Amino acid sequence: MDREKLPLLFFTQIILSGEPDANTSPQGRGYFTMATKAKKRKNNVKFLNDFMQWGSPLNQIFVMDAIGKLANMVIDQQDQLRIDMKDNFVHPESWIQCAKDWKRDYDENYND
Repeated sequence: MDREKLPLLFFTQIILSGEPDANTSPQGRGYFTMATKAKKRKNNVKFLNDFMQWGSPLNQIFVMDAIGKLANMVIDQQDQLRIDMKDNFVHPESWIQCAKDWKRDYDENYND
């Protein structure tokens, strides 16, 4: 095997499988002293769903209250938020609109 291609093959295999193979590792098994398998993370929806369903009975109240309070703060302080988020990755108008959407949907669902 061409020695120049060996590192690429080795690291590609780690990326795809999470662990080196003895046949592609320059020194065989044990080439890495650190674990090579990345921890599988839940997506946001799964994380929140699990948190709200399987933890304390107060978890649902906590999440709904926290989002509601943040949405209200964003709406109440939107002028300052536009200044603070001027050069941010998230456009301030998008952030403000998310808060308004949350408040509208929450009010439609829970406040008759």
